[in-house]
Amino acid sequence: MTDAQLDDLSQRLAEEEGNPFTPQCVARAFLAEPSMLGPIQLLPLTMRGYLRLESARSPYVTGMFPEDNAERLQALCFAVAVLSGRGWTIEELVEELTPEQAIEGDDLVADCMARVWETALPMRRPAKAGEGVEPPARDHGFGWWVRVLTKLVVDLGFTRDEALDCPMAQAFALVATNAALDGMEPKEMNYREREAAEKAEGEKRKAEADSIHGVGEKENPAEDEAHHDENERSHGGNIA
Repeated sequence: MTDAQLDDLSQRLAEEEGNPFTPQCVARAFLAEPSMLGPIQLLPLTMRGYLRLESARSPYVTGMFPEDNAERLQALCFAVAVLSGRGWTIEELVEELTPEQAIEGDDLVADCMARVWETALPMRRPAKAGEGVEPPARDHGFGWWVRVLTKLVVDLGFTRDEALDCPMAQAFALVATNAALDGMEPKEMNYREREAAEKAEGEKRKAEADSIHGVGEKENPAEDEAHHDENERSHGGNIA
C-alpha cells in the first residue's frame, strides 16, 4: 500500500469513527430484510438453518460446488428451502422460476450466506500492563456455532429455540456487543474500521475495472454503464 493509499485509509477511518450512525452491517443485521428470488422470499439465515446446510454438506457452506448441473440445482433447491422456510422439490422450483431466475439463484443465495458473516467479530481481553498479546484461544473441539449458542442462552437469556431461530448476523452482533460491555475488544478491526477498509477497497476495484475497460473511451458509454451495474449486482455480497 502506497503512502497516498495509507493517508486515504486513515482519513476514511477517522470519518467512520466520527460517524454518529450505526455501522451499516449492524443496521442490515437488525433490519433483517428478506431477499427475493423471483416470487420466493428468502429470509435471513438462522443458526438452525445454518446447521441444516452444514449437516447436508451444502456447497454454499463448503464452497465446493459440483460440476454436474443436476447436483448443483439440487443444492440450490435445498438452500432455497432452508432460506424460505418451506420445502421445495426441483420440479416445483423449476416451475416457479424462470430459467434466468434459476441461474441468478446461485448468486443470490451466496449473497445471503455472505451477509451472515458481516457482524462476526472475534473479541479478546485487552492485555494488562506488562503482559503480552493474548494468545489465540485453543479450539476445544466444540465448534464455533455451539459457543455462540451458549453465549446467547447463558449470557443473554435466550431459550435454546430462540437462539437457534435467531438470524446469525444478529447473533454475532449481540455476542460481540455483550463481550465489549464485559470489557473485551476486537482482535482486529471494529465494525467502523471494516466499513472504511471495504469502501477503500471497493473504490480501488472500481478504479481498476474502469481503467481496464477504458471508461470514457467507448463509443457507447451507456452500454458500458449497464455492464458495470450488472457486475455490481453480481458481486455485491462481499463481507463487510
